Amino acid sequence: MYRWSFLVLLFILVLVAVAGCGDNKRADSSGSTQRAKQAEQGAPQPATTGTLTAKEACSQLAASARQWASDARPYKLEGKADQDGATITDGKCSNWRVWFSSPSKKEIWVFSFRNGQPYRYPEGGGGNLPYEVPDWNNDWRIDSDKAAQVAAEAGIKEVTSMKMYEKASFVTTPREVPPSCKVWWDIYGRDQAGNGKRVYLDASTGAVLE
Repeated sequence: MYRWSFLVLLFILVLVAVAGCGDNKRADSSGSTQRAKQAEQGAPQPATTGTLTAKEACSQLAASARQWASDARPYKLEGKADQDGATITDGKCSNWRVWFSSPSKKEIWVFSFRNGQPYRYPEGGGGNLPYEVPDWNNDWRIDSDKAAQVAAEAGIKEVTSMKMYEKASFVTTPREVPPSCKVWWDIYGRDQAGNGKRVYLDASTGAVLE
């Protein structure tokens, strides 16, 4: 009798364990499906840590910008070494900022990361400013890591600031940038002697602009 009761108890424990595994699998499947839906809808991704190239940062921040305005497009980005601990190493920065313009909202907002999470603040809005911005993905081929490499070959030994612009109607174009250039890098730093040096690059071709 004792042996029979023991076998019945063992059988019940096995059934409970199998049922628990099924619940865990369903929970994992449900979680994966939810994450996939969030990615498809452009929802903000989990916290970002470490350094990123400009394209990596812009891709992540664009998801948050599209939640703010579905027609938001970037036209300027900046990575800068500063007193808050941001660094630039081999064209990768620990905190990029990206400017997005929305024609429907008639506003410009800046998107960046704060404690690894997307963060935004307004730059301006209203007035008669044309907020239409070309899609720079059609012309942007030189990411920040490659741009930093070209800048180093041009004499910048330590990069302290990397900016990239789309030639929108309300963006001031430096004289070094020809009409044929639609998107360009403005890279600043120090040369071998420690003097300040600036280099402009065509972000489509990587050519140095002078």
